[in-house]
Amino acid sequence: MGKGKRPASFENPKGAIDFYKSSLEAYKCDAYDFDIEALIIGDGGSANIHYSTGKFASSDHTYIFKGLAPIYAYAMFIWCCATIWSFWRRGLRALR
Repeated sequence: MGKGKRPASFENPKGAIDFYKSSLEAYKCDAYDFDIEALIIGDGGSANIHYSTGKFASSDHTYIFKGLAPIYAYAMFIWCCATIWSFWRRGLRALR
């Protein structure tokens, strides 16, 4: 789908709409950019993945993926973690 368009400072604690940025937490804001089911992945700050259904906005440091069933997205996440762990372990063995 692409990237979010809002600056991270767009958040408003008194807002009613979920706002995602490169953080483990979901914040609030006053306006929405998307009204879909999506997986939101942050690329700066803290590594994070959020799942949202309905209205939300996101910062310019997030990637929005729509049309992914949650179970497939979760399976892909687990596979990526296992792959990274495998490479990391092999790298440590090579240092011995």
